[in-house]
Amino acid sequence: MGIPLRVLIVEDSEDDTILVVRELQRGGYEPTFERVDTPEAMNAALEQQAWDIVLCDYAMPRFSMPAALAIVKEKGLDLPFIVVSGAIGEEAAVVAMRAGARDYVMKDNLARLAPAVERELREAEVRRERKQAEEGLKQSEEEFRRLVEGMNDGYCVLQGSEVVFANARSAEMFGYTQEEVIGETIQELLPSEIVEELVRMHARRRRGESVPPQYEITLTRKDQTTCSVEFGARLIEYRGKPATSVVIRDITERKRMEQALRESEEHYSALVGNITDAVFQFKGGVITWCNDRVEEIYGYPKEELLGKSASFFYPSDISPTEFTRRVAGVIEERGFFRSISKFQRTDGNLVDIEYSLSQIPGKDPVEVIAVARDVTERRRMEEALRESEAHYRLLADNATDVIWTVDLNMRLTYISPSVTYLLGYSVEEAMGKNMKEVFTPAPFELAMKVLAGELAVENMKQKDLARSRTLEIELHRKDGSIVPVEVNCTFLRESDGRPVEVLVIARDITERKRAEEERQRMEQQLQLAGRLAAVGELAAGVAHELNNPLAAVQAYAQFLADKDNLDETTKSDVETIYREAQRATRITANLLRFAHRHKPEKRLVSINEVIEKSLQLHAYRMKVNNVEVLVEPAADLPMTMADFDQIHQVFVNIVSNAEQAMTEAHSKGKLRVKTQRVGEMIRIAFTDDGPGISEDNLKRIFDPFFTTKEVGKGTGLGLSICYGIVEKHGGHMYAKSKPGEGATFVVELPIASDDQPVAEQAGSIEG
Repeated sequence: MGIPLRVLIVEDSEDDTILVVRELQRGGYEPTFERVDTPEAMNAALEQQAWDIVLCDYAMPRFSMPAALAIVKEKGLDLPFIVVSGAIGEEAAVVAMRAGARDYVMKDNLARLAPAVERELREAEVRRERKQAEEGLKQSEEEFRRLVEGMNDGYCVLQGSEVVFANARSAEMFGYTQEEVIGETIQELLPSEIVEELVRMHARRRRGESVPPQYEITLTRKDQTTCSVEFGARLIEYRGKPATSVVIRDITERKRMEQALRESEEHYSALVGNITDAVFQFKGGVITWCNDRVEEIYGYPKEELLGKSASFFYPSDISPTEFTRRVAGVIEERGFFRSISKFQRTDGNLVDIEYSLSQIPGKDPVEVIAVARDVTERRRMEEALRESEAHYRLLADNATDVIWTVDLNMRLTYISPSVTYLLGYSVEEAMGKNMKEVFTPAPFELAMKVLAGELAVENMKQKDLARSRTLEIELHRKDGSIVPVEVNCTFLRESDGRPVEVLVIARDITERKRAEEERQRMEQQLQLAGRLAAVGELAAGVAHELNNPLAAVQAYAQFLADKDNLDETTKSDVETIYREAQRATRITANLLRFAHRHKPEKRLVSINEVIEKSLQLHAYRMKVNNVEVLVEPAADLPMTMADFDQIHQVFVNIVSNAEQAMTEAHSKGKLRVKTQRVGEMIRIAFTDDGPGISEDNLKRIFDPFFTTKEVGKGTGLGLSICYGIVEKHGGHMYAKSKPGEGATFVVELPIASDDQPVAEQAGSIEG
């Protein structure tokens, strides 16, 4: 059979409840339990029966740990309360312990549950025993006080055996009136056996023998009730005759009090013997009593300490005289003396002892009670906490992310030094800033809206106290530039869970943004390459199918044009057919070129030379159309392995498009051509001051058959073919532009490596 245990389980999951009960059974308990998951159910369960312990989940759909703990407190119940949760964070656990929970156990570590329950039940029993002992001691003291305050003695005088005088209190003790007692004999007032004993004692006293000054008897009153009294007698003369004066003290209450006192002392001894502190009693500077705990703390058996000088207890870094003087002064002022000092145990280990001294008033020689506690572990933990706080402060002060806290009015209360690297402000400058000055407008409005929403959540009964929000915002740097950051925000809370500040961790995501943009650009290029490959296959097939009929059309048109019997109108029409057939032939040739039917014939090529040849073709047209050309060739530009004619075709196409765009926009223009080495690539940039390209058109600029020119002025294959040529050369081609700001077309080709052959040729292949 296991240990009986009445468990109130506050849990919304029946499965988790079964796991908890099973773990308790495994720990040696036989639990009687009830599961509740609402305040009403918990109130009803607490009213219906007594419980040994409460096991509570932290967060439930209709209930929460703080609410459950509040119900237990409201009912004034001293029940061990353990949080059993699967998602409680460190900060929430600290809040729960401060609120009154005795411990917390994670659901993924239920092996801790049974030991935690055993410890909390043991501590609860200690608390109950301590309370009972304190109440018993208080009751005994109160009864003793009433006894002392109400005590008075009876007094009477005997001559022979006759009572010749009796006060009212003595008459009352005998159960008679004062008049009835006087004149009676002692034999009539007391039982015969007591009278005989008193006569013998009286005879011995008259003979001068030593007899006890007081002795106790049981007195039977007139109404046959009894009481315990203490007799004290001495020989006197009364009215000139020998007599005996008797003081009668009713000790019935004293007897009862003595019994109560014995019980109280037993309770007190049990209490002192079982507390975790060491307790000493000093009298005249000597240890006269101590409990068993002293051996565990100091290493000395208590028998060895009894009779030792109180200097044993004194700290070693001060003289006994000075310590005694200091303690006496503080006790006189405050009523007690409290301090911490180190003590060397018998095993040589140093321990930290926290002790308090208080003087028992009215004692001579002076009596002092000392209570000592081993706080070595507490001091170690306090030091570890200080080191941890310093460590985390160091982390915060040296983190690359910026850490700041603001109150609920968005006023800064702390900011880490890394703000200098992110925003350019010193810590002092940043602390003087209003958050609205640092945020760009839209992110500030977003932050205020999020804060308002989170504060609204705080008014709900069910909420996650450890929740956080992550936002992407923009901040103003000191130099006026804007930096994108990712911020993670969470509330800092008081012990009651009330939010008081917001903790913000901000990270510069500039590089991440750039990487995302580059990834998007690469994805677009990959998508374009895929489309080009698909369209290329289609273009090759179409071109092959059209070439033969176009050749026939050209041949027959030329044949007809050479005949002499055609009139001028017909001959003109035939020539038109021939010209358009030639145009169609050029289109199919472009389609075949777009389809990459032939590998480039590569050799070492100077890009600057290709630029020069390309511009020579357009030199006259540029001059006529008022287009200024600026060339910035890089000195010592490395060679590239390329097909000269194909790269020449790419550059001619780009220059031709730029010239046409500028002259159509404003009948003049400026074209800047720049070459440079970037890593292992040669970058060629063509920048014009034309009308620019819209964002939508820029996404499709390299698509086959896409053109912004009028019908008949372009096929939409020029840039697609150029893109394919550059890709075949292992390079990249892309465009940058904004409407009204001109356009830049960039071609990047790989630098020829030292181990590449001077020329690379391949025959025609499909693909």
